[in-house]
Amino acid sequence: MRKFLFIKTINTKRLTDVTDTDNQDWQDNLSGIKCSLQVGDDSFSEDLAGSYGKDCVLYTDICDMKVGDKVIDGTDEYLITGVRSYTVTIYSIMEVKLRQCQ
Repeated sequence: MRKFLFIKTINTKRLTDVTDTDNQDWQDNLSGIKCSLQVGDDSFSEDLAGSYGKDCVLYTDICDMKVGDKVIDGTDEYLITGVRSYTVTIYSIMEVKLRQCQ
């Protein structure tokens, strides 16, 4: 059933420490993740911090995604703002809240 629902393929990046420096950089984390990505609004809206973005929700199988990771969908980048896992009937699903910043 999920193969019909998860029709999009995304990659993720994680901010990691650069060896022997005090710097961090985005490194590839997961690739080829099948999912369903649902954009909440067609236009960008302002958040409490004063930046503009779109809120989205991604559904996928449970995997190693964390708050602060980036989701890469082609040329679009989203920041993970929330992660929740739950079971629906016999399926374990991960719900990932995303913010696409402008």
